[in-house]
This record gives sequence, C-alpha cells and structure tokens, in this order.
Amino acid sequence: MRKIVCLTVIWTMITGMVYSQTTKATEEKELLKSIDLFTNTNRQSWYELEKMMSSLPDSEIVQRTEKFRNAAFIKAFNSFSQSNGDKYAAVRSAKFVQHAPPPPALLALDWDTTSLRDPRSLTSNIDLFAVVLLRTFDPTMTAQIANSMFTVAMFSDSTLQQHALRYYRTKGLYGMQVYTQHLSGDSWQVWAADHLLAVSFRYDVRRGIITAASRTRLDDPAYLKIQWPHSIAKPANKTIHLMDDLLQSIWDSYPATGYTNEDSYYRNRQLQTVKLAAFLNNNRARYRTAREQELRSLEQPPASLPGFKELTGAEDDITPYRDSIYNAATILYPHQWASAIQMAALSYFELNGKDYARRVQHNAIFGVNSYARRLNDNEWEVWNVGALDASCYIWDLRSGHVSKVRYWLREDTRP
Repeated sequence: MRKIVCLTVIWTMITGMVYSQTTKATEEKELLKSIDLFTNTNRQSWYELEKMMSSLPDSEIVQRTEKFRNAAFIKAFNSFSQSNGDKYAAVRSAKFVQHAPPPPALLALDWDTTSLRDPRSLTSNIDLFAVVLLRTFDPTMTAQIANSMFTVAMFSDSTLQQHALRYYRTKGLYGMQVYTQHLSGDSWQVWAADHLLAVSFRYDVRRGIITAASRTRLDDPAYLKIQWPHSIAKPANKTIHLMDDLLQSIWDSYPATGYTNEDSYYRNRQLQTVKLAAFLNNNRARYRTAREQELRSLEQPPASLPGFKELTGAEDDITPYRDSIYNAATILYPHQWASAIQMAALSYFELNGKDYARRVQHNAIFGVNSYARRLNDNEWEVWNVGALDASCYIWDLRSGHVSKVRYWLREDTRP
C-alpha cells in the first residue's frame, strides 16, 4: 500500500454506508445556518486552499502541513469553531449521549496506545481534521471518518498489508458498533469496533478535535469472544431506533467461521441479503414511517437548477442496483441515495476520479440541500443539490426502490 500523508486523506475522504442524519432539532438547524453563512462567505478562501494543496507534492509532508495550517480558510474556520463552540458542544453532546458505553471485555484487552500516536505516523497531524468534521455532529459519522484515517495509517505498515483486503471486506459487509462515554467537560471517549479490531479516541465536542488514538491488536483471540451490545442505548426517535436495529441485524449476521476465502466471502454476501430481506419485510411499517417523517420535513424542490448541466437522458439508467434488497433495507435518508447516485454516475459516465473526489469534498464542506414533493400515496420526488452536483429520483416508500434517476453537474467548477 502506497504511503500517503495525513493531509492528503482530507482531500479523498469518502463516507461510509450510513449517513447519520435525523430530523433536525432547532439548535442543529441554527448551527447549520451559521455553518452555511461561514462557508459561503469563505468560499474563495476554500478555492485558494484547494489550488495550493493540489500544487504541492504528497511527499512534502512538513510543507503541506505548515501551509494547510496557515491557510486563510483554516484560520477562519478555527475562529468560527471557537465562536460557535457552545452550539457545537450542545448539538454533539445531545447525539453522543444516545450511545451506549463499551462492553467491559473490550476495555480489558491489550490496547496498542503508541502506533497511532507516533509523530511519524499518518495521523500525526490529526487535529487538522477538525475542518472535515465541520458538519459532523453524530458519533457514528465521526467514528467512520476517524476509523478511515486510522486504518489507512495502520495498513501502511508493511507487516499488516496482507490483512487489508480481509479487513475492509469484513467491515464493509458487517459494519461497526460505536460506543461513547463522557469523560469531563467537552471531552468524550469514542470506540469504533468492527469484527476484527477496534479503535478508540478522545473527542472534543466543542472544537471537533480528535486526540489519543489507540487500537486493539489484529486477530486477538480475546477480541473474538466479546459480546457486543447495541450501539444506541437511548434512541432519540423511532428512526434512530430503526437504524440501530438494522445495524445490529447486519452486525449479527457475521458467521461464526468468519472470513476464510473468496468462496466464503461471496456466500456470506448472499446470506446477508437473505437476512436483510427478512428484516425489511418484518419492519416495513417502521421503514415507511421513518422515511416519510424525513421527507415531510423537507421543502419543495426547486423549479430549475441554474448553472447545472444534466448528464442523464431518457435512455440512461445509471443505477442498475437501485431496486436491490440491500438498498431497500439500508437506505433511510435522501443523502444516502445522493451518495449512491453520485458514485454510480462516476462509473456510468466515466467521469474523472479527481473531480469526483472534489465533489465529495465540497459536499462535506458546503453541504447538500434535500427537497421532496409527495406524488401519491407511495411515491415522493426527491432532490439533492450540492455545491458541484445534483440528483433527482422518485422514491417508492412501499418498496424502498427508486426510479427515474437524474444527475447534474455544475457547469462552472472553477477553484
């Protein structure tokens, strides 16, 4: 695996399956308005930061770090984060408190507390990732981003590279459990566990800064014996409760024999699909309620998209797996479909990979606005409009499937 510097990961970060979004409380809506105002005001500074980072080679670690830390956008973000610290702490704490503490057996393991804190490691400048967490409030999403950084660093070790494929496949199939515990003041401890290892870190909910990263040992026999409770002990609403039950069902589908070879991997994928179908059928009413609650809270779609050019035509079917059991069972929010469509368009239209990464980055910084219009008893027209791209689809809440998928790119994408 090619060594890359920590700052480079910022520009290529892609989120996982779960987009942690719920019907927003008043405090969260107000904070998002402040974030929108900040990012729009500092848009040109962001473009200048993009251009500067693109011009520097990955090998110039010290130079990249110093220039990034002193960039106008980062300095403005630090000031914004400080002045809105009370809001960030309140919104994040309300979400962190919903999660359960970790099982005692996890804490009793022999943890590696040095490799992810080494000044020479890829995570040596992890405080700079606070800007990636600009719009991230939920511990699940925070843990996914942190886990991505830590595992990139871990598997850059030549002695562990042979385990990377097994790790990513296992995590991709069965997900992870996220636990939290309040330490003091604005400081929380977070644990993100998959079926092969766990990472842990401290998180400052006021400043969005991750510190004190550690991990368990890969293939520790004691790890495999742990009994894992549900991630969420105090769900704030029925939608979060459903998502927790879904993720627990996926987690529990992990076979006792684990991942052994290619045949077992594909066989386990098929078995998981069967189990997801059963979960979906047993919870159809809960799915419909959750999705409809989310869509009812959204504004009506825009009449047009000025500045965007549509890539799809009437003959284009860019999402061939839109009616899969997996998507019907795992997608609860409009943003999840937006990410799936964005990735599908990359392949279908053979778009440039770097441009795709930039669109993902812009969505993380500038956000994505969702809109919805009810068409009939079962179908809704849903739009997701980001800074550089947009999508639209018809969502059948009875089946969970989508149709008439459309995709746009912004015509002016200049830095």
